[in-house]
Amino acid sequence: MGRPWDRLFLCGCGCLAYSLPMNNNPPAVTYNQRFEDNVRRFPERAAFRLKAPGGYRQVTYSEVSRQARGIAFGLLARGLERGMRVAILSENRPEWVITYLGIYLAGGTVVPLDAQISPEEWRRLLDDSESEFVFVSGSLMEKLRPALAGTALERNLVCFDETEDSGILGEFSAFIEQAHSLEAPPEMPGSRLSDVVVIIYTSGTTGKPKGVMLTQANIVASITSSLEAIQVNDTDSFLCLLPLQHVFASVVNFLLPIYVGATVTFVDTLKRSEILEALEEGKISILATVPQFFYLFRRRIEEELAKKPGIVRRIFRFLMRLNRLLINGFRLNLGKAFFGKIHRTFGSNLRMFVSGGSAFDPRVAQDFYDLGFTILQGYGLTETTGGCTITRIRGNVVGSVGTALPGSAIRIESPDEAGVGEVLVRGPVVMAGYYKNEAATAEVMRDDWFCTGDLGRLDPGGNLVITGRKKEVIVLPSGKNIYPDEIEAHYGQSTFIKEVAVIGVADPDSPEQGERLHGIVVPDFDVLKERKIANTREVLRDEIGAWSSRLPSYKRLMSYQIQKEDLPRTTTRKIKRLELKKLFESGQLRESEASGAGKGLKAEDAEFMSSAAAQAVVACLRETYGREETILPDMNLELDLGFDSMERVEFLASLEQSLGITLPEDFAAEIHTVRELIAGLEEEVKNPTGGSGQDRRSWSMILSPEALRQEGDWHVRFAGPAVSAFKFLGLKALWLIARVLLGLEARGKDNLPKAGSYLICPNHLSFIDPFVVICVLPFRVFRRLFFVGYSEFFQTWYMKLFARMANVIPVDPDVHLLRAMKVGAWGLRDGRILCIFPEGGRSFDGNLMEFRKGAAILAREVNVPMVPVGIHGAYQVWARNSRRIRLHKVKVVFGPPVFPSPSEEDVDLYQRDTDLLRDAVRALL
Repeated sequence: MGRPWDRLFLCGCGCLAYSLPMNNNPPAVTYNQRFEDNVRRFPERAAFRLKAPGGYRQVTYSEVSRQARGIAFGLLARGLERGMRVAILSENRPEWVITYLGIYLAGGTVVPLDAQISPEEWRRLLDDSESEFVFVSGSLMEKLRPALAGTALERNLVCFDETEDSGILGEFSAFIEQAHSLEAPPEMPGSRLSDVVVIIYTSGTTGKPKGVMLTQANIVASITSSLEAIQVNDTDSFLCLLPLQHVFASVVNFLLPIYVGATVTFVDTLKRSEILEALEEGKISILATVPQFFYLFRRRIEEELAKKPGIVRRIFRFLMRLNRLLINGFRLNLGKAFFGKIHRTFGSNLRMFVSGGSAFDPRVAQDFYDLGFTILQGYGLTETTGGCTITRIRGNVVGSVGTALPGSAIRIESPDEAGVGEVLVRGPVVMAGYYKNEAATAEVMRDDWFCTGDLGRLDPGGNLVITGRKKEVIVLPSGKNIYPDEIEAHYGQSTFIKEVAVIGVADPDSPEQGERLHGIVVPDFDVLKERKIANTREVLRDEIGAWSSRLPSYKRLMSYQIQKEDLPRTTTRKIKRLELKKLFESGQLRESEASGAGKGLKAEDAEFMSSAAAQAVVACLRETYGREETILPDMNLELDLGFDSMERVEFLASLEQSLGITLPEDFAAEIHTVRELIAGLEEEVKNPTGGSGQDRRSWSMILSPEALRQEGDWHVRFAGPAVSAFKFLGLKALWLIARVLLGLEARGKDNLPKAGSYLICPNHLSFIDPFVVICVLPFRVFRRLFFVGYSEFFQTWYMKLFARMANVIPVDPDVHLLRAMKVGAWGLRDGRILCIFPEGGRSFDGNLMEFRKGAAILAREVNVPMVPVGIHGAYQVWARNSRRIRLHKVKVVFGPPVFPSPSEEDVDLYQRDTDLLRDAVRALL
């Protein structure tokens, strides 16, 4: 039995609730008083430290007090009265916090503004809040001044940095010194817990921004209840990474640390290396951040682990499971002993992460838990002063956001059969209301309960599990409820996806049946460039398919589109899904318009586009590829201009001919935009890496016998008749095993041409596909057969040996697509038979995927047929992303050859042949 209040109960109104003892007696000490006590206790301790390129700049508690009082004196001397609003617009820095504290001391109300929104939005919020003064950083003042033209605020500015602008109140340091030089400093007003000390504007995911009014009582209650739940004291050191205008960041990253007398370190960079340095140099013990931080580091860990031998990976996973067992069963955490290198990455003093701001994928949280890290997850909104629940160090339920903070209560209203309903919050952390918006306040308050608009459920221990937003639930035709946060967190684990939004859209084939899941995906172009991958669409197709296979079918994306720009978000970084849905339904959300077609060139872009290389690019795009729109430097070759990986090769070959250069084979792998293309071409013109260019403006020229002969020695060697016969005997032994275990059966072998070169084109279901195909082939075919394989699979000694045995030529098609095509053409022209999987990868669900054009291009340009092959049952034997191998009947069916179709003007012949091949394979299935 636990404490009597640690239980679930049904309220009389039909609501599931979990309650902790209500703290009806508000704290007697105000935040101002606590701050002044700490100044007296720790006058020389560093309150704030800023990591800059030149080293650290630190401000002690006594200096913070002096500067904050100077801010207060200066504002009071200029007529600030209790409750008047003062805005802060700046990036994170000590001056931001000092100003915030100074406004507190002066009895004013802080209005923190988001540095990422537009100047027009700043003006609207300043007008709505009726702010009297603005403290602004030098980097933002130039953008702010025009927005304030003609207003009283135009002169009531204080700049944190040096400025030559004489039309403002002055610079930060001068403002403070002038205030301290007053002969009769104004009297400080007494602080009261009932005072509204901050108005934070939040728009949620829809509607106009609302000003959330928080009192000193709200702030102090949030801090004191958090301190009851977690151990924090004056010896701790915090690293501040999150924008301070958000309530979670401000409470956890400076209001709470200053309340206990701790030290806060700021960094003025988002570089990973700088952050890791600050963690060690600042002896950081607590880091509050958002889930994306952990996703990025988990990717790094997975990438490093993938480079290790298989035995190392298995030991690593075993140690993770063992550590979980030790923590759960014996409260013994050996994470630092098992994974010391990973722990040292975050500094030698780090003892706790605090995650908030958005949903945290439970699988990622579990991985860090197994590695031995302490991650506390909190939940709350601006209206609840940041946090109203938090997980505890002991009894941390991964996947939940913990139990209610002391003094607060959580209730689930109208729970469904799964216990999911709207989350309601009551307690001293709930806001005083929306500024000048009584109607909006009344809409979210119900008998002292704040209606969050979030959906969640409570487990038997009172731990809250958030499932999504009430307004954003997607109801499928089956009646199942889908919560976008969960789906986004799943697909967001992909290395190649920067962010993704999931919306419900009507099925165009049967709109009356309900909605389907549609994804709006933003690729991580930095990762793609680092991996030398240019074919974004193909990679994302594979990635989305791979991650879909790990979900129940009803939770999978049924369609998706790719966007270049970041997704629209609120000031609290929540995705505006409803806005995206409206744009999609109105037809305004289209991939091809991400670059702003029809816009004119900026002056600097016009100059960039005036070079010879740029003119050659524009001329080729217009004359050869019919791109009539204005060509902008930041257009993406694939997403904006529509080049697939095959067309890109032709495009670059045309530019080679036009500029008289020869580009490196991997040139295309690092080129995503027109700007990058032009810069790369100009570098090649200045510092050529090859001989003179040749007329290779089409695949027929690129793959012609003359062009292939000029490539020289291909370094490709096939086995002679004796070795081939020996290998064939080994394959027959493999065939016998497959015949017994899998019932392997082959039909239609008579359709294989008796002579000449051709392509064998099977569907691709499993790793076993190449084996089942080659072991049923007659010797006359096998001895001439070869593959062009993905080099990533042939890194180990045994896979290299297999490549030699199976006549596999390893090539990376992402980096060296041109070479892969040339190798295929060379082998075919040499009388060989090429086995190629037109889908480009294994199926994710056993169904036929789209075919790539490579087989059709080779067939047409070398003038050879394609033999369609249907493989049945291999997916059931060994499915993609599965480690389990099952016994199941496998059948291989060879169809009649497909010949290149007759030439016809204004028709994409490669695509038509690709479609014919896919239809032929589908018929065999």
